[in-house]
Amino acid sequence: MIESADSLADLVRAYRPALLVMALVRAGVMDRLLEGPGTAAEIASRCGVDPAALARIMEAASSLGIVAAEGRSYSLPEGLARGLRGGPGSGMDGLRHQADTFDKWARLESVLRSGRTDYPDGHDVTLDARRNETFIQAMHAYAAGPASRLAAILPREGASSLLDLGGGPGTFCFALIEAWPGLRATVADLPLTLRVTRRLIDSLGLGDRVDVIESDFYADPECDLGGPWDLVLLSSVMHAEGEEANRSLLARARRATSRGGRIVIREHILSDAGPSDPRAAIFDVHMLVSTRRGRCYTRREISSMLEGAGFRAPGRRGAPGAGRMVARAGGG
Repeated sequence: MIESADSLADLVRAYRPALLVMALVRAGVMDRLLEGPGTAAEIASRCGVDPAALARIMEAASSLGIVAAEGRSYSLPEGLARGLRGGPGSGMDGLRHQADTFDKWARLESVLRSGRTDYPDGHDVTLDARRNETFIQAMHAYAAGPASRLAAILPREGASSLLDLGGGPGTFCFALIEAWPGLRATVADLPLTLRVTRRLIDSLGLGDRVDVIESDFYADPECDLGGPWDLVLLSSVMHAEGEEANRSLLARARRATSRGGRIVIREHILSDAGPSDPRAAIFDVHMLVSTRRGRCYTRREISSMLEGAGFRAPGRRGAPGAGRMVARAGGG
């Protein structure tokens, strides 16, 4: 609980270091530093930025420990550089995505006044190819840990087929088929997204166990979800749309689930009573500025939607605060 004006002011000023990093990312400075040390003048020449301004920003970045300074030369700390390097799903993808999301958060006051988000289609990750690729690759990095944890706690019960609805890069599929030798998985997502998914499947040599289906399942209520599937996964999907669209999607997922099969929901879940986990509450605001109808839901709301679709009352998986819910299709 913040109880002083000074503490609130400290919280408000936290945007400054974040914007500093975003500027370095967008200007290509972080990519240049991954190649090796350089002076502000050398880096500015490569990145097409003002050398005097960069020198001052690098001094601030050095004071924060973001870069290391030796004389007039700057470099990234070894541990940070190691975390940022790599291909799809690297730390740099995560930073680029955060820089992109700032454009939407910058409109928060407008959303507060009007009650709705209004941003150019070029900022929509489902429409803009560059932002989509950055977003999906960042999701691959973010999902690695949660995917492994989910695979470790889900009972296998002989499931042989998995539909990952809105599975993005396929990270959860990769973790689940590694844990379940007999499982075959299919990722259903938008064509732009599946460009990245297919590359990851090929790079991991999983083409014989992971398929993809191009599907705009929210926009097209008649799209075929295939099946019957023993396991249907919706990981961080429902928050992108409103309740009506989610009830429709869950009803179609129920029809595509095998007799006695299961659906797994993984979400940022708001509290039914009392303060919510800050991560879920802040993410709900992120949906407010990032989507036109999306929002986070309470456990009670998700349970109601699942039961309305014909699934049995869902149970939790993992720690009490974990946003994982598992429900079984009726009749099995």
